[in-house]
Amino acid sequence: MTFESELGEVVLIPAGGGVFDVRVDGETIWSRKVAGAFPDLAEVKRLVRDRIAPDRHLGHSERR
Repeated sequence: MTFESELGEVVLIPAGGGVFDVRVDGETIWSRKVAGAFPDLAEVKRLVRDRIAPDRHLGHSERR
């Protein structure tokens, strides 16, 4: 819902081996393997925002 006007779709692609990557336009912006953990929702929103709408304020998700 946060980026419904900027994103055409959000897709979950099942994979094995504990893979969890977040990609925007083919670019990996979060990798569980690299980070060693899953991101929280606010972090995913910030990462996506920084890639597709850097001037947008995310409200309460901005607080760290």
